[in-house]
Amino acid sequence: MTYANETWKQLELTYKPFRQALDAFLTGTQQQRIGAIRENYQVNRPLVILLLLEFVSVEDLEELLPFLLSHAQSIHGYLWAFRSIILRIPREWLTDHIEKAAEPFLQGANDEAFRRLLELYFEIAPSLVRRLAERALASSDAETREAGADFLEKLAG
Repeated sequence: MTYANETWKQLELTYKPFRQALDAFLTGTQQQRIGAIRENYQVNRPLVILLLLEFVSVEDLEELLPFLLSHAQSIHGYLWAFRSIILRIPREWLTDHIEKAAEPFLQGANDEAFRRLLELYFEIAPSLVRRLAERALASSDAETREAGADFLEKLAG
């Protein structure tokens, strides 16, 4: 038996139990799903990322926005996945809600957090980028001001 056939058989054997468990997970209440995601992120990040990218509803993602933003404000191995997950949420909803959800992370934030959020905002709406960049320009930290200037320049360019 070839490698491809062997691995295909493993996939077939594990798919049905995975799908049953997934269906049971998805039929739980929103509170149960969100609680499980938050509690198990540290235990099994790849599974949580898979669920968030492919299976969890947009309504759940909206409720999880602060959690998602907490993982989208610094560089790490899953940064791009968290950005993709956030961008599953409709742009109009994000434009109306993301600033409030991001506010706790911006209190005393460094230039890295500003840059990561500015990069994300750039994918959502220019108005978000402009407001956050102007806020960065008002910072007492030179590197944060530089981040604000960089993104205002990107908007103009």
